[in-house]
Amino acid sequence: MAKRFNFTQKRLDEITKSPDQAEFYDEQIRNLTVRRSTKNLSFYVRRKVKGQGLRVYIGRYPEMSIEQARKKASEVLFNIANESLILPTEKRLQESLMCTDPVEAPKIPTVYELFELYISNHAAIHCIRHEEMRKDFKRYVWDWRNRPHTSITKLDVLSRFNAVRQKNGPMAANHLLILMRAALNWNIRNGVIETNPWSGVKQNKIQPRERFLMPNEMNAFFAALKQEDETFQDYVLISLYTGARRTNVLEMRWEDINFQLAVWRIPKTKNKESHYVPLTSSAMDLLRRRWEARTNIWVFPGKKPGSHLVEPMKAWRRMLKKAGITDLRLHDLRRTLGSYMAMSNQNIKIISQALGHKSMASTEIYTKLMHDPVRLGMESAETQIRKYTELDVDDARLF
Repeated sequence: MAKRFNFTQKRLDEITKSPDQAEFYDEQIRNLTVRRSTKNLSFYVRRKVKGQGLRVYIGRYPEMSIEQARKKASEVLFNIANESLILPTEKRLQESLMCTDPVEAPKIPTVYELFELYISNHAAIHCIRHEEMRKDFKRYVWDWRNRPHTSITKLDVLSRFNAVRQKNGPMAANHLLILMRAALNWNIRNGVIETNPWSGVKQNKIQPRERFLMPNEMNAFFAALKQEDETFQDYVLISLYTGARRTNVLEMRWEDINFQLAVWRIPKTKNKESHYVPLTSSAMDLLRRRWEARTNIWVFPGKKPGSHLVEPMKAWRRMLKKAGITDLRLHDLRRTLGSYMAMSNQNIKIISQALGHKSMASTEIYTKLMHDPVRLGMESAETQIRKYTELDVDDARLF
C-alpha cells in the first residue's frame, strides 16, 4: 500500500486489520499522518521545527473522524507556523513523547509533563479553574514533578491523598484526586500513557456546607466592610447581591452588563454554560457608579494595568477579624443570597435559577430554611389536635 493517499474510512479500516506497525500520510493535509500500532490507529502531525522533527499526537481513529483529524491538524500547523503551539517543556517532549523516528520507543514522561499536557491542551481551553489547578499541583504534588510517571504507585497515591486530607482537609484531598485522575485519564485517552494510579481511589465523603451570614452578624459585618477600600466593598456587595461564584465576579466585564435590561451575562460558568443574572436596583446603582469611574474592561480592576482583581483574601480575613465573625468564606456569600431567598419563601425553582444551578439537587439544601410553610402546617395540625380534646383549649399548660 502506498505511504501517501487520500484518507477515507474504507482505507483506514483496511489498515486497521493489519498487525504490522506502519505510518501513512494524507493526500489532503500533507503533514497529517496515521500511525498503525498493534492495537489501534492514531493521528499525528509531522513537521520539522528549527531543523528538528516534531510529531504531535491529535487523536485516535475511529473515535476521532478523518474530518476532525484534518481540522485539528490544520489548527496545529497554524500554531506551529505562528510559533504558538502550546507544548510543555518543548525540547524534552521532542526527545520523549514526540520522537522523530516512528518506530522509536518513547521515553517515559514525567508527572509534570503529563500534567502540563493536560492543562495546556485541554484544561486551559475548557476549564475556568485551570490556574487554580496549577496552584493545586504546586501545592500538593510539586515534589513529584520530575519523577517518571511510572514510578508513582497506588501506594504513593494513597499515602499522598491521606497526607493532604490530614493537613489540608478532606475537600482539598478530593480536589487533588479529581485533578490528577482527570489529567492522567486525558493522557490515556490521547494515547500518551496506559495506566493511571489515581483511578479507583474513593473520594472523602463531605458534609454539605450550610454556613451563611446570620442575621445577628449583619451589623458587625457591614460596619467592618465600610472600613475597607471601595473596590473591595463593591466586590463583596456584588457577590452578595448576585449570588454569583467568586471567580465570575472577579472576571466581571463591562461588555457583559446590559444596563437597559439590568442583566449580567456570565459567558462561561462552572457548568460550562452561559448564565443570565438579573441585577437588583442596589446592584445597578453600584455598577453605574463604577461605570463612571471605569479604567479598563473589568468591573473590578486589579493593581496591574489591564488586569482584574485577584481574590482579596487578606482584606477578607482582616474584615472578619474586625467584625468578630468566624468560619465565613467568600463563597458563603453565594449561599447567603440563596438562604435569605428561602427564608422569604421564594420558590425553590426561582432560587435555583438565581444561583445558576444546573441541577435542582444542588438547591435542595435551601428547603431546610423554608420555615414559614412548615410552621403553618404545624399550626394546622395543632388546630386539629385542639378540636378533639375536651380540655380547655386556652389552658396555657397544654397549648
